[in-house]
Amino acid sequence: MKLKLGEIAGFLVVAMVGLMLMFISGGGLTEYFTFSRNAVEHTGTVVRIDTIQQDASRERMMIVKYTVSGQEYESGLIDYWGKNIGDEMKIYYNPKKPSDIRLNVRSDIEMEIIFTSLGAIVFLIGIGGIFSVIRKKKNLSRNVTKKYDTVQALKNASKLKASEMLIDIIFMIIGAVVMILVVNSNEISGNELGVLAIPAVFFLIGATLLFVRVRKKLIIRDLIRMNYVVKADFEEVVQNTSYKVNKKSPYIIYCKWVDKGANTTYLFKSVNLWYNPKIIIKEKGITTFPVYLNPNNPKQYYVSTEEIEEKMMNIK
Repeated sequence: MKLKLGEIAGFLVVAMVGLMLMFISGGGLTEYFTFSRNAVEHTGTVVRIDTIQQDASRERMMIVKYTVSGQEYESGLIDYWGKNIGDEMKIYYNPKKPSDIRLNVRSDIEMEIIFTSLGAIVFLIGIGGIFSVIRKKKNLSRNVTKKYDTVQALKNASKLKASEMLIDIIFMIIGAVVMILVVNSNEISGNELGVLAIPAVFFLIGATLLFVRVRKKLIIRDLIRMNYVVKADFEEVVQNTSYKVNKKSPYIIYCKWVDKGANTTYLFKSVNLWYNPKIIIKEKGITTFPVYLNPNNPKQYYVSTEEIEEKMMNIK
């Protein structure tokens, strides 16, 4: 099967846009961290209000006067707060270049973190889409040329794949790196620890997704080793429209098993399947599915769909 170059090109453009946003915002982030590491808090006085042309609009420019080491300086700042002449305000200046002043270093850093994080998300979406297209092609090629091995397929169901963990790990790395940069700046003190929130959320998202993924695989592995299998009656196939990749939603098989000893009915569902199993189920007259079950905790189970995959291979 040929690679869909149009889809790859589209995802590549998305990845490049995200990468550009990361570099642009990341450069500003580095600049703000460099400034904030040595910035000195000071008080200045508004001595004049000028009007300047900023793109398509006109902005108020405050001229702030302040004294550093006995020398007076006047520097301009865009007025977003409606200050008046004579108002005093807190400023930060660069001790190596006292004419370089800023108002709120923390808010500047937060905005750069937001845009850098947004760029990272867009980049990950693009890279993830490219991997998805390539992996789909490889999987189809492998299915055509290689004989299906049900036992090996079961083993693979419990294995962690690097491609599945990649996005989670990248989220964690982005969060960890930005947190380290923030902590190394002198901007973190007292109530300003809130600047760590954005990278911390990134790290926690990645860590949580990775934990859930690893836990699911370990449960499947233990269930297969336990080898307590029940035959569950096929109920229906439902498309999981709450989840989409490349505008396509996966399918889920639902099946039911009655524990006659406990007089209890259990409803099981398979993992997401990226093919529609309805046709093969109907053609091959499949009425039951093997379910690997933890008898001590029926909430832990794995619906084996390897039989369907094997029959699909035979059709091809």
